[in-house]
Amino acid sequence: MIYLFSVLSVVMPVFFIERRQRVDDGQTLFLKCLSTFLMLFLAVIKAYTYKSELLYFLMTAGALSLCLLGDFFLGYCHVIGKENRLYNPLRFSGMLVFLLAHVVFIVNYLLHTENFIWYLVIVPFAITAIFFVLSPYLGFKWSHKAFIVISALYLITISFMLITGIFYAVQLVSSGATARGAMIIAASILFFISDSILAFMYFAGKKSKAISIANLTTYFASLILLALVS
Repeated sequence: MIYLFSVLSVVMPVFFIERRQRVDDGQTLFLKCLSTFLMLFLAVIKAYTYKSELLYFLMTAGALSLCLLGDFFLGYCHVIGKENRLYNPLRFSGMLVFLLAHVVFIVNYLLHTENFIWYLVIVPFAITAIFFVLSPYLGFKWSHKAFIVISALYLITISFMLITGIFYAVQLVSSGATARGAMIIAASILFFISDSILAFMYFAGKKSKAISIANLTTYFASLILLALVS
């Protein structure tokens, strides 16, 4: 069963990415949400089959559920034609839900990490500071101060998820769980890349087909890996 859903979890996003330019916004929303739902169901099947630790599974499933909800909110903006409105509640709701998903992943990693080095929290703030120094040269344009605040919070959060995920994965590798640790490292990096690409798409006007495919590919790849280690 797990092999079947692993294959489906790969095939469905590939089908979605290939078809999204050829179908309407409603069908795009359905296909993307279905793809994310398969990741969630894959996590359930994997946890049941291999008797995963309950707390880790529940938090992973919760975070994946939030990703599914975020996909719906952001996708529905396109369906109703309000994706470009500055104060669109659906758009902000989608961003908030994804932010909460990252927070759940962070808490999950910290709960399963021994002796986390807390001065590493400096790293996300340093990454954010460097980003805002370079942002004018990267083509970022902030239409409202609210987006600066939201982007800063988001970048700090995804950077912290990257740090905590790698820290937890290194401990797994050192304890002999090499494959699981490597998958968490890869998932953390891919999720960070996906969100970084999304920032370029929303705030730097980089919306080419290639960039969109890169964003979706890294996003779904990260979700598959996170589901498989649940």
